[in-house]
Amino acid sequence: MTGSAHGGSVVANESRFGLGGGIFSKDVDYPTVPALKQFDTDMVFINHFNLATPEMPFGAVRDSGYGRKHGVFDLREFGNAKAIAVAAWLGGRARVAQPYLLCPSGPTTARLRA
Repeated sequence: MTGSAHGGSVVANESRFGLGGGIFSKDVDYPTVPALKQFDTDMVFINHFNLATPEMPFGAVRDSGYGRKHGVFDLREFGNAKAIAVAAWLGGRARVAQPYLLCPSGPTTARLRA
């Protein structure tokens, strides 16, 4: 299926489940902004669907389970954390974006520190 990041987020956001969504793009830097602002899912994968680490948050969006697991996100149960993993195979290594917490007061993001 081809289309825009916005179109993909609409499909993902209409589901009663919200564990994950994804964007495939030739430009690995572009999808990060739509991933943060448009997807109402726990995880957003960019150019892959299988990289997760213990430091990344997991679970608890809509009917996808209960509670946050992993890393500092266990302590931030009442935020809406979003994991963004980018497969940018530069030098044989995947790049994982820093975890962000979507602030309840608006669409801005605040970088979390462990």
